Amino acid sequence: MLEVKEIELNKLRPWEDNPRRNERAVEAVAKSIRNFGFNVPILCDQNFMIIAGHTRWKAAQKLGMDKVPIIVIEINDTQRRAFAIADNKTAEIADWDFPKLKEVLEELKLEDIDIKSLGFSDEEIRRLILNEDDENVVPEVSDTVNTKPGNLYALGKHRLLCGDSRDKDFVLLLTEGCIIDHVFGGPPYFNQRVYSHWDKYEAYLDDIKKIIWNCLNIIKDGGICVWNIANGCSTHHDHISHHSRIFEETGLQYLDTIIWKKTGANYAIPRNFHIMRNSCYYPALEWEALLVYQKPGNMPKMTREGRDYMSKYHTDVWEVPAVTNQVEQYGHPAVCPVEIPFRSIQAYTGSQGSVFEPFGGSGTTLIAAEKASRQAYVMELNPAYCDVIINRWETLTGGKAMLINSSRK
Repeated sequence: MLEVKEIELNKLRPWEDNPRRNERAVEAVAKSIRNFGFNVPILCDQNFMIIAGHTRWKAAQKLGMDKVPIIVIEINDTQRRAFAIADNKTAEIADWDFPKLKEVLEELKLEDIDIKSLGFSDEEIRRLILNEDDENVVPEVSDTVNTKPGNLYALGKHRLLCGDSRDKDFVLLLTEGCIIDHVFGGPPYFNQRVYSHWDKYEAYLDDIKKIIWNCLNIIKDGGICVWNIANGCSTHHDHISHHSRIFEETGLQYLDTIIWKKTGANYAIPRNFHIMRNSCYYPALEWEALLVYQKPGNMPKMTREGRDYMSKYHTDVWEVPAVTNQVEQYGHPAVCPVEIPFRSIQAYTGSQGSVFEPFGGSGTTLIAAEKASRQAYVMELNPAYCDVIINRWETLTGGKAMLINSSRK
């Protein structure tokens, strides 16, 4: 049977080649030890070299502890290093049942437990309250449409206009003459959706150019425009290159391309169909581009919350699950997960920032702005989808949309 005993803290030796970086966790572990006691002993070998518990050791130092509980196991050097790696790696495999976690945290909160003392950040607590499964649910398109073209709505501090982003007058009506901090756009693809049709690809690009020009005219100097786009393989068009060229023609500066890697991507038609029926190689669609362009000027500064949140995403590949089954269940065929515009808003806006979405769709950017406590200005051409956006926001927040005006062009 393993024996727990106390030892002077200064007798323990850390593994100098420990590949696990734990500095960010020390404060949270120290808080846990302060609140609940040192209930998990440090595991070490017969020479008092730490095998598992480096973060607890650092937390004990931070708390000024003289002694800590340990368990000593007889183990050789190879086994010690292998077990240390396995102990850290296997801890990463488990994940949360978020509905149950939310329920337990709410119970603990009612019992006067400080949730932050459990290691959760303000951001994580807020995101647990605003459940991600709920935030990505899109209401069904109704047979009865209430919105009329030209209707301008207030959804809390957000604004939604049933209008055309190609028309600068509509854009100015929506934004009320305000200078916008950030643009997040998810443009339609050339004739790849039942709700989009152009006779020629050039006409499609002309419309995209008008919209990007309107974005340029309302965004602040230094403001960032993020464009969620993928190539039109079924129509044989390199959308990413063509949209990039339009951005550069308008004078916006290229900053980056972030890849949204769709974890759990749907290996479905049309590409997989071609592989099976024609024996041709059409790899399954697993990513989309987030083109990042800037209007000349100083780079926007992140909030502290934004820095803390975005510090988890060190590379230009964002792995975010795709929202599945939205076409069949809710009627809108291009639903982006809220997490994508949410990261963009956190990265490129300040605490009182604003974001313009020229393609409202199912309202994902508006929900992301609500979640980030920013103000969204959303344009949507289709009255039925405006109803969807209103219904989605009202369901999620409990608020009530107000019609500001019903002017028409």
